[in-house]
Amino acid sequence: MNNQTEINKFLKSETIKNNSDILFIYDARMSNPNGDPDDENKPRMDYNRNINLVSDVRL
Repeated sequence: MNNQTEINKFLKSETIKNNSDILFIYDARMSNPNGDPDDENKPRMDYNRNINLVSDVRL
């Protein structure tokens, strides 16, 4: 086999083994589930679009 064939075979097998999906759903009313500790625990907002910014990771 040539190197390109071996590389392609490796990439295909490893990609499938390490592939994952995440579904992040939440609902919050009258609460502050994503407060910004650096800004007096105010909600993280995009004030231009008037939406709350939420991430699935701790920043």
